[in-house]
Amino acid sequence: MANNLHISYDLNSPGQDYTPLIDKIKTLGPWAKIHKSFWGNVPVSVETLKWAALPALSR
Repeated sequence: MANNLHISYDLNSPGQDYTPLIDKIKTLGPWAKIHKSFWGNVPVSVETLKWAALPALSR
Protein backbone atom coordinates (compact mmCIF):
# COMPACT_ATOMS: atom_id res chain seq x y z
CA MET A 1 0.00 0.00 0.00
CA ALA A 2 1.33 3.43 -0.88
CA ASN A 3 1.70 6.03 1.82
CA ASN A 4 2.02 9.76 1.66
CA LEU A 5 5.70 10.17 2.46
CA HIS A 6 7.67 13.22 3.41
CA ILE A 7 11.26 13.51 2.20
CA SER A 8 13.81 15.77 3.83
CA TYR A 9 17.54 16.10 3.26
CA ASP A 10 20.44 18.35 4.24
CA LEU A 11 21.42 20.95 1.64
CA ASN A 12 24.21 22.49 3.70
CA SER A 13 27.01 20.27 2.43
CA PRO A 14 29.33 22.12 0.02
CA GLY A 15 29.51 20.52 -3.42
CA GLN A 16 26.33 18.44 -3.10
CA ASP A 17 24.07 18.34 -6.16
CA TYR A 18 20.57 17.16 -5.35
CA THR A 19 19.20 17.74 -8.86
CA PRO A 20 19.04 13.98 -9.67
CA LEU A 21 17.17 13.31 -6.41
CA ILE A 22 14.74 16.18 -6.98
CA ASP A 23 14.11 15.02 -10.55
CA LYS A 24 13.39 11.50 -9.27
CA ILE A 25 11.01 12.73 -6.55
CA LYS A 26 9.01 14.58 -9.21
CA THR A 27 8.52 11.34 -11.19
CA LEU A 28 7.02 9.39 -8.27
CA GLY A 29 3.57 10.98 -8.39
CA PRO A 30 1.94 14.08 -6.95
CA TRP A 31 4.40 16.08 -4.87
CA ALA A 32 4.63 19.34 -2.96
CA LYS A 33 7.82 21.28 -2.32
CA ILE A 34 7.17 22.51 1.19
CA HIS A 35 10.60 24.02 1.82
CA LYS A 36 14.00 24.11 0.09
CA SER A 37 14.81 20.54 1.13
CA PHE A 38 11.43 19.19 2.29
CA TRP A 39 8.95 17.45 -0.01
CA GLY A 40 5.56 16.04 0.93
CA ASN A 41 2.72 13.87 -0.30
CA VAL A 42 4.79 11.52 -2.43
CA PRO A 43 2.31 8.60 -2.73
CA VAL A 44 4.67 5.64 -2.99
CA SER A 45 5.82 2.87 -0.69
CA VAL A 46 9.01 3.26 1.29
CA GLU A 47 10.52 0.41 -0.73
CA THR A 48 9.75 2.18 -4.03
CA LEU A 49 11.20 5.43 -2.73
CA LYS A 50 14.35 3.70 -1.51
CA TRP A 51 15.08 2.03 -4.85
CA ALA A 52 14.21 5.19 -6.78
CA ALA A 53 16.36 7.47 -4.64
CA LEU A 54 19.49 5.33 -4.25
CA PRO A 55 20.79 5.79 -7.83
CA ALA A 56 20.19 9.53 -7.54
CA LEU A 57 22.26 9.67 -4.36
CA SER A 58 25.11 7.45 -5.54
CA ARG A 59 26.83 10.11 -7.61
